[in-house]
Amino acid sequence: MKEEAESADVTVGTLGREVLSRYVSWDTNTKKLRLVPTTRGFVKDVLGYLSDSALKDVASGSGKHEMLGLILMIKGNLTTDSFVSVFKEWLRSCGMTVRFERTSGYHFVISHDMGGKWSLYMAHLATATSAELPNRLSVYYEVRDNTLSLRLTPEKGSLVRTGTGLRHF
Repeated sequence: MKEEAESADVTVGTLGREVLSRYVSWDTNTKKLRLVPTTRGFVKDVLGYLSDSALKDVASGSGKHEMLGLILMIKGNLTTDSFVSVFKEWLRSCGMTVRFERTSGYHFVISHDMGGKWSLYMAHLATATSAELPNRLSVYYEVRDNTLSLRLTPEKGSLVRTGTGLRHF
């Protein structure tokens, strides 16, 4: 743990808290969530066979339903904060680099080395999932081969239920 903490430039205590937090919030639920490990190459190859339209259908269908199940299983409710939290943790648990900023909305920059189809899938997945939340979010994205920029912005005049209460935008 000491070597890993040094390489991550954190204390052993901080690393220990992060490991335990991830275990409790994520690893203990993987069987319940029906997640299966696979390789990036396999996913990239399979996505390569899908048209952009079919990719959107998969993201809007089973992808969205699975993501909603993840959110409910891990957080217990469907809010903007619970979606953002689970989405961010899911990406990180898959070994993707995530830069995240919260200003008037939520901005993800996701680096994944999985190709443009994965970027497009993730953009459609975020769009379809956010449409199921009990608030109004606009989703803007920029797709690149190995990077996705994703902005989730509460629509003006919307009352957004977060984990800590209601916010008016």
